[in-house]
Amino acid sequence: NAKIGGYLAGDLGGTLGLSKRFKNGVKLDGFIAVTNAADYDIFGSQTHVNHGLRLSLPLGGLHRTLKSAGVTVETHPFGREVGQTLDNPAPLYELSEPLSYSHFIRHWDDIVQK
Repeated sequence: NAKIGGYLAGDLGGTLGLSKRFKNGVKLDGFIAVTNAADYDIFGSQTHVNHGLRLSLPLGGLHRTLKSAGVTVETHPFGREVGQTLDNPAPLYELSEPLSYSHFIRHWDDIVQK
């Protein structure tokens, strides 16, 4: 997943992200954003980089929970302004992926249940 453009602080740059969804529904995302604006890191020096990790755990298999319920834990530098984007709570690709051809091929045995 690669993105190029402007960010909330008016800086310009690019973001590279990697994502892995496991068979049990757990999803691990990582990203790194490099911009033309500088910000201070925890050591007091200036950096043009923002990075982070996100772990999403589905809770739909637990008793008395909605099938779509889940919890997400994120880690990224505190107070960083460069490379910030709006949170997208419902990405179009993730919503439509279960209807894709590749999803049907991966889960065909579950669909037809021989």
